[in-house]
Amino acid sequence: MAGGEGLPCVVTDATVGWRARELWSFEFFSREYGDDQLIANDKAPLRRGESTPMQTVRLPLRVYVKYLTVRDHWLSQREHGTPFYGNSWTPFLTHEAMRDHVGRMSFVEDLVEEDGPLGVLSRKLTKVFFGPPATVTRLHHDTYSLHAWLSQVRGRKQFVLYPKSQAHLLHAGEGECAGECAGEGAGAGEGTCCDAAQSWFDPTAPDYRRFPRARRATPHVAVLEEGDTLFCP
Repeated sequence: MAGGEGLPCVVTDATVGWRARELWSFEFFSREYGDDQLIANDKAPLRRGESTPMQTVRLPLRVYVKYLTVRDHWLSQREHGTPFYGNSWTPFLTHEAMRDHVGRMSFVEDLVEEDGPLGVLSRKLTKVFFGPPATVTRLHHDTYSLHAWLSQVRGRKQFVLYPKSQAHLLHAGEGECAGECAGEGAGAGEGTCCDAAQSWFDPTAPDYRRFPRARRATPHVAVLEEGDTLFCP
């Protein structure tokens, strides 16, 4: 614990026995679920007031797989410096067979039980993410302040996380969108932003002139390899 906050950790054996580790591949998803509609964005999550607005496309999963695996795909021509991130697919809502591909985390109490009254919410929040190299999810505060776990099935992914108590050091709720929030919602006037107190600070290319307090923020950094699970309390 750090100042009463739980620390993120990497668990290396949480996916042992998962069928996903044997079955999942781009070819598998294209073959079995290629007709499913996928929403992909080139700037996740959404932020207002950007000079180049986020692009969103809706397309069959098999078409997105082609984008991931074929050079010079038509979707590549629409990129503005960042690739399209398939971060919306919720197959556990509609494909019961896929629920047997993954397991629940045994090392922490599950606050949203899969089979209880919140089962639908649980399956809605459990997603499969796809992305090519250089895919980025920008700094944000995750849904409902619940525990979060992310398991790497294929490829590798770097995570940069900050304690919630350091949000002010990251200038959360400040920036281009702050002016749009005045008088809007319960958070108005409380230093929060309509964009869920997101931070415009980019830890991979820090601009300390624009975000001077970020020098005092301390990130936790991890690179997940295949089979690793990141747990964020």
